[in-house]
Amino acid sequence: MKIHDKEVGFLYTVGAYCDYSDYVVANPNVSIATAGLHKAEIMSREYAKVNEGSEPVTVDEMRSLMVYELNDVLEAVKRAEAEGTKRTVETVDTGKKRKAN
Repeated sequence: MKIHDKEVGFLYTVGAYCDYSDYVVANPNVSIATAGLHKAEIMSREYAKVNEGSEPVTVDEMRSLMVYELNDVLEAVKRAEAEGTKRTVETVDTGKKRKAN
């Protein structure tokens, strides 16, 4: 997604999970909105680490967004978090067929 003409992505890694958890513990009195901005910044930073040419978005940059734009950012964060916590299973074809009972 674009934020202030900058292409931004979000990635929910173990590092993002830990950094966000640490932020929440260290800042128990912040609003849900402010915590959401920090989560987006953290996940954006993780995305930028693995995607060459991507720049993370900062809390300050997001604070100047309109509320409807911030809602789009938070939805993108939510989708990335869901993707990052999705369990996948890889199967291997052994060539053997199973008998039906």
